Amino acid sequence: MKYLFRRRLLEFTKHFVILLLLFFTFCPLIIMVFKSFKNMEQNTYEPFLLSFPLHWENYTVAWLNVKHGILNSLITTVTSTAIILVLSAMGAYVFGAFRFPGKDILYILVLALMMIPGILTLVPMFLLSSKLGILNTKWAIILPGIRAELPFGVFLLTAFVKGLPHEIFEAAKIDGAGMENVFVRIVMPLIRPMLATLAILCILFFWNDIIWPNIALMKQSEYTIAVALKPFSDANASTNYRNYGPVMAAYVIVSLPLLIAFFCASKQFIEGMTSGAIKM
Repeated sequence: MKYLFRRRLLEFTKHFVILLLLFFTFCPLIIMVFKSFKNMEQNTYEPFLLSFPLHWENYTVAWLNVKHGILNSLITTVTSTAIILVLSAMGAYVFGAFRFPGKDILYILVLALMMIPGILTLVPMFLLSSKLGILNTKWAIILPGIRAELPFGVFLLTAFVKGLPHEIFEAAKIDGAGMENVFVRIVMPLIRPMLATLAILCILFFWNDIIWPNIALMKQSEYTIAVALKPFSDANASTNYRNYGPVMAAYVIVSLPLLIAFFCASKQFIEGMTSGAIKM
């Protein structure tokens, strides 16, 4: 009887904790969506509940103010992520499937790049970008972003490639497959779940990054979405003029590409996280 009571109490506690975590996770998001449909008066007197009529014009105002930032972020995020995936896969194939002099030293150097805090590289990156003449361009976001995320990508995929049976590569060599064929036809399909994981992490990094874009971009036409949101938020949600509706609508619009990317790759992402944990 005591055992049954303890078991039920444990089950109840687990479910309660999960529900509590879900509440604190989704409650701010639900409030954000509710506020995006309100005007200033509704947000003042009914700040947390959904009220009618719904003000869809908030989304029109928000879209007109953030569409250029979304386009710029899409270009930089997709380009940077694609380059990182290709280079990380190639680096992981070299470090994970081959033996050559100095491999361990090179791999340690790659890992060492992960240990350097990004904040310490802001001034050197700014000076280098200025010398290269790429400030206020999309390349000022793409190239430093690749430098920042590539070491982690190589590390993540190398750990997975090292766990693959070495007999696969030996069998491919016996069948006459060259390095290119092994990489394209064997390695890439096998590391697809980890590539999806890396892609999601890179997308989150580039889409949400505000520190470096705020330094490297001074032309409003080149603003990424994180930078473009700030003046729009300041203008509509300042201390004296708290019109939160368009701002919350902008936040909802900006969140949609991330949600779409995650749902499209969720199966591969979860598989990559679990298989990566097993391999490492």
